[in-house]
Amino acid sequence: MPDGIDGKPAIDVFPKPVLPVSVKIGGVEAEVVYAGAAPGFVAGVMQLNVRVPLNVALGNVPVVVTIGGFDSQAEVTLSISEVLE
Repeated sequence: MPDGIDGKPAIDVFPKPVLPVSVKIGGVEAEVVYAGAAPGFVAGVMQLNVRVPLNVALGNVPVVVTIGGFDSQAEVTLSISEVLE
């Protein structure tokens, strides 16, 4: 909210999803820092800023984005080679 305007870049008001957004990385709940319009991009592009959990496994791990009870597509992965504290 609020609704975006087709073709208009997000530069003033950054719409955010109405439904809850959560992310799991490697099966571990990640902190969603921001979920909303991607500044400077046209309406409909959503940006997620997420903190990778410290206890996530190394390697190619699955990423699942859930918005309002609906999961993202399967087989999306993130390659993690090192976890910095």
